[in-house]
Amino acid sequence: MATWFGTGLVEPFQGFLAALSIVPLLWLTTVRGRRTVPLAVFVPVAALAVISGGVWFSLTGVADDGRIVIDEVAGMFVAALGGWKSLRWTLVIVPIYSFIDRIKPWPLSQVELFRKADVGVLLDDCAAGLAVALAVLLIRAALRRAGS
Repeated sequence: MATWFGTGLVEPFQGFLAALSIVPLLWLTTVRGRRTVPLAVFVPVAALAVISGGVWFSLTGVADDGRIVIDEVAGMFVAALGGWKSLRWTLVIVPIYSFIDRIKPWPLSQVELFRKADVGVLLDDCAAGLAVALAVLLIRAALRRAGS
């Protein structure tokens, strides 16, 4: 589960493939579902990310192995809130989220300072997801305003 069905084993595209692999699930939960559905899916995925990150750390001593991508999946669910009810925006979010998660610009890079082996692995990905969701919501609002 930590490698999200093996996508974490495909270097160097682990995070992007994990994010891309959940587009059908995001479509079902964000476009066809209610706004609360992505959060309902996020909670168990986040819990699995914390558990698998902790187990991996206890076995290997490596806090954030690149092969563990379930945290990216959880972060994508947060990012998907910005594309709610729009498959097009959800598809736009995947590469943006993957890029932001990979480069970790300031202030997102500061979240890594608070890392702990289990919860910390998840925090930076959720922060990246939140930043992307907010940016997309602002862009969508600006486009609506410009169009009216």
